[in-house]
Amino acid sequence: MADGLPQDWHSLIGGDRTLYGRAPWPDLLHAAGFDADDHPQSSESAQIVRMPGGRGETCLIKFKKSDAPPLVWRHYRHGGLLGDVLSDGYPNASRAINEAAVSLDALQRGAPVAEPVAIRVCGRGPCRLDIFTLYIENATDCGSLLMELQKNPDALSGAELRRLVTLTAQAVKRLADAGVAHPDLNLTNILAHPAVENACCPASERYSSVTIVDLDKARILKRIMPGGRVRMMARLARSYDKMSGGAPLLPGRDQLRFLKVCLGPDAPKETVRGAIREISAAIKAHRFWRTASRRG
Repeated sequence: MADGLPQDWHSLIGGDRTLYGRAPWPDLLHAAGFDADDHPQSSESAQIVRMPGGRGETCLIKFKKSDAPPLVWRHYRHGGLLGDVLSDGYPNASRAINEAAVSLDALQRGAPVAEPVAIRVCGRGPCRLDIFTLYIENATDCGSLLMELQKNPDALSGAELRRLVTLTAQAVKRLADAGVAHPDLNLTNILAHPAVENACCPASERYSSVTIVDLDKARILKRIMPGGRVRMMARLARSYDKMSGGAPLLPGRDQLRFLKVCLGPDAPKETVRGAIREISAAIKAHRFWRTASRRG
């Protein structure tokens, strides 16, 4: 068993491809062809459908001969300039092992993250990596919701939007409270869960909760200090600024409410003011970098 994975995970080897996971997932993925082919197609055992988003390949797997819930299959791929050189090659399996271990630890600590059930390692140095997580039914990523709002400003009422922003702030706080330092928090890896429709559900409660997915490169620390929380919020703000083209999403008072939720109700005013300055500076720096990159 690879170091760093839970003791109840076992391995299933097929040629130069190895599946690691807890039962029954390696066997189900074996039946779907994941130990025989880097890119298995839909078969009698499973339906595999490509999903939008992300720099790597992300697919939905629905098992046909089992009552097992569907999975999200995400293939690791380098981003930026490194991606142009290395594509999807990694020196070892530590990237996938770390994400699986951090995600499981975060879940035990009460963080709202997706549950990993298996990883796959193809080849032996350099190798190609995949992670499999439980699929969250009917959830919509916040990046897609933003795109919908840009096309149709009435897609969400002001109350619904404030509710979603509050849920997101609470999720980021829970992530930080669990000691998870997420270096790449963005709108596309925050999934909004729809509330169960009934007569007692207020219009503002279209969404009941959010889940944070894709903990690639995340770490578990003893404690996330205010500065670390602000850096995660700045990364999320940069993501929004890029996708929205700089358009404001909420009035200033609602943005302030988001910060106070993330930092905690007892955060000193100076800490909140400092967070506003740091996030504003991060957005400006990222805008400059994007402009310079386009000119280059």
